[in-house]
Amino acid sequence: MCEFRVYLKANGELREVAKGVVKAMVEGKVVKLITLFGEVKEVGNAFIESVDVPNERMILTKL
Repeated sequence: MCEFRVYLKANGELREVAKGVVKAMVEGKVVKLITLFGEVKEVGNAFIESVDVPNERMILTKL
């Protein structure tokens, strides 16, 4: 199973905001990240910039 590390890009920097993410949903300006264990993390004012399946990496960018 593919579990993503999720990074947020803001002000030219990347920082990890979640790991073990198996599902991502966009609800308006909020990206909701759900882990394998059902934990939910919401990142406001962001969008999904890229999803890199081979490297299990997702990049979010602040609006």
